[in-house]
Amino acid sequence: MIVAKSFMNREFGKKLVQSFFPSIDLTHILDTSVAHIPGHGTPTAILMGRNRAPVAQVVRAVMGIKGEPSTPTDPAQGVVWNAIVRQIDQRGSESEWITVADVERSILSKHPWSMAGGGAAELKETIEEQAICPLNDRTKSIGITSFTLEDNAYIQERGFWERAGISPSHIRGMSVGDEVRDWVDQSRAAALFPYNADFTPIDIDACQPEFRFLWPFRTCLENSKMFGGETKVESGLLWHEYGRLTANKLKTPLSIAFSFVATHNHFVLDRGGKVFNRSSPIIKLPESANADEHLGLLGLLNSSTACFWLQQVCHNKGGPGGGSSKDEKWHDFFEHDASKVKKFPLVEGPPVSIARTLDRLARERSALLPSIFLSGRLPAVFEVSAARVEAENILRQMISWQEELDWFVYRLYGLTDASLVSEIIPPEIRVGTRAFEILMAKDYLSGRLQTRWFEWLKCTPCPDVPVNWPEEYKAVVQNRIAAIERSRDLRLIESMNCKRRWETEPWETLEKAALEEWLLNRLEARDLWQRDAHPAPKLRAVRELVDVLSGDEEFRRALDLYAGSGSDAHATVVALVQQASVPYLDALRYSESGLRKRAVWQNTWLMQRREDAIDAEVAQRLADAPMQVIKDEKRRRKSMEVCAIPVPPKYKQDDYRDGVSWKLRGALDVTKERFVSFPGLERSNDAGSPMLLWAGYDAKARALALTGYLYEMLQREGADAARLTPALAGLDELLPWVHQWHPEIDDDLGMSTGDYLQGLLDAQLAQHGLTLSAVRAWQPPAPVRRTRGRRASAAAQA
Repeated sequence: MIVAKSFMNREFGKKLVQSFFPSIDLTHILDTSVAHIPGHGTPTAILMGRNRAPVAQVVRAVMGIKGEPSTPTDPAQGVVWNAIVRQIDQRGSESEWITVADVERSILSKHPWSMAGGGAAELKETIEEQAICPLNDRTKSIGITSFTLEDNAYIQERGFWERAGISPSHIRGMSVGDEVRDWVDQSRAAALFPYNADFTPIDIDACQPEFRFLWPFRTCLENSKMFGGETKVESGLLWHEYGRLTANKLKTPLSIAFSFVATHNHFVLDRGGKVFNRSSPIIKLPESANADEHLGLLGLLNSSTACFWLQQVCHNKGGPGGGSSKDEKWHDFFEHDASKVKKFPLVEGPPVSIARTLDRLARERSALLPSIFLSGRLPAVFEVSAARVEAENILRQMISWQEELDWFVYRLYGLTDASLVSEIIPPEIRVGTRAFEILMAKDYLSGRLQTRWFEWLKCTPCPDVPVNWPEEYKAVVQNRIAAIERSRDLRLIESMNCKRRWETEPWETLEKAALEEWLLNRLEARDLWQRDAHPAPKLRAVRELVDVLSGDEEFRRALDLYAGSGSDAHATVVALVQQASVPYLDALRYSESGLRKRAVWQNTWLMQRREDAIDAEVAQRLADAPMQVIKDEKRRRKSMEVCAIPVPPKYKQDDYRDGVSWKLRGALDVTKERFVSFPGLERSNDAGSPMLLWAGYDAKARALALTGYLYEMLQREGADAARLTPALAGLDELLPWVHQWHPEIDDDLGMSTGDYLQGLLDAQLAQHGLTLSAVRAWQPPAPVRRTRGRRASAAAQA
């Protein structure tokens, strides 16, 4: 049988390994993840056996070491496959590619399996023999803290929640596994946290901004599936809660968070205040544990020794994109699930001091990165340059101290002696000059090693110890190189697979993204967009915004840094807001398939509104009745008058007319844009400057702003029915939300705003001879297709 290797390390394979295989005559296990097998992109294995009781006490195992250097033209002639064919009958044989050994059947009855060759299985046992206990014995819990079941609704950037008016007490930073890297959590996401300070769910009806934001997704949220197939509400949760929140893990501040899926081991110390996504599980020590105990554990878990051990027991998901990277195994991703992490072998004397240094350096460097350094007052150019230099210096210090950590931990696990740990403060070092990389560089430059390591990390191969290092440190590194050459165990760990890559985005990329964020934040500022609706806000042209900001020295300097000195301010701002805005009208946002889905969602909202009306009527009629009586009556009335609301379909990229709308809205059509744009409604005297409205305004403010601009079009341009139709369609789309969220009587109008605007809409329809159905059916004109060659000439002559 040829199968995915995943059963060897993932939980679902435990019963297979512990119950089934011991009952049959399993004879061969071949790790073929390093071979090229057509049609099998994921890491695979070949199993051989007979349906009878076991005969021998051992099982022949082929364990992988190194993958194909390149994809073979003829897979049957691949070097790894030929090594398997050639060596499988030679017990104890080992080549550059595989190891063949007979493994005791009793060992294979324990889950997980380690099928790495070249001595990896033996090294794993050596590491475990040094342990005083597994990690689980020193912890209170390890695992997931929360999952929302619908991240699209709950997790956004912090600025989004400010625009939505959500109370800061109901917002928490969200740790996301992809951003947990190199001793620091760079997650910038923030989550709507629908819980009180004591972690009980909020009364959603009493929290209007939160209620209004989540209400459109209510049917989706209450029907989110839990484990076992029950919906969230069926399992006893409130519709606005997360699918899971382990509150006791958040009651004490210190936690160690880690990346669930990553190529290497990334653990960080969190000091409290965050909530953790399912991609970022956490380790909680007993409440009595102090910071040093957390740091000591952090040091062990972030070592290359821990990386090696975790790779032996955790599921290998393959290379980038889900495929199997055969030759560059340092690109393979591993699932660091709690069931494996909790078994990590602990030793005495953890590296508290080195871990404290690395933790401090990581936080200092994080504060200097553009996303934070450029988030407030715009610093001068020389300050930005100084921050860059300091951040790069700190990174080199971190690389150096990580080396000390790794070699310190080798001694703890009995892999080296103390002479290989530096006794002086190590100098700053760069990627490419570590001991294992110096050895690699020699083989790479001589042609004995094929790798993209140096190219990928943009570093020059360095086959010699740098001459500018202190003599004492050079001697230590020379001893380390000699130790690696002598020890097969060290060669397994001091390798590309286990050593931290220290990959970072180029500073220029980070700076440009931070400047873009700064500029967009400035374009959203209160002095440009009033925050109350009295008087009603107004649509503004981009050129108007640029003119207002022309005297803002910081804004002009930010533009110069972002687009170059002397750049066209208007063109730059137009390009910025186009990537941060979504059109105001359904027909301008969605494709035909998207409009069909939008109609389903609108029907869902009609049914939800009917449910709300029943709730309000019952609550008023039975105001003095016990709460349970009210709940039972609401349930009875809904069963009579409202059918079960079907879950509306999620959107896909093809449901939007362009990639920007898909990027900003996503599968749930969440309004993440900063601005609303009004294509086709530009002022006739400045058609090249888009009209905008701040996206933080509610439906009432948007409708009033659009109505004000509609009358401006009539008075200024004498706009005809064709030009007014899309604007009237936009007003019509806003009215259901104005009626829903703003039913109160306006003292100045003597009626509700919704009724007032409905009257204006009806009057405009009558004045211009339009029908509501015609307005709702409006579609933008199809783009003009260019013709070429003779057809173009013929068209021109005609």
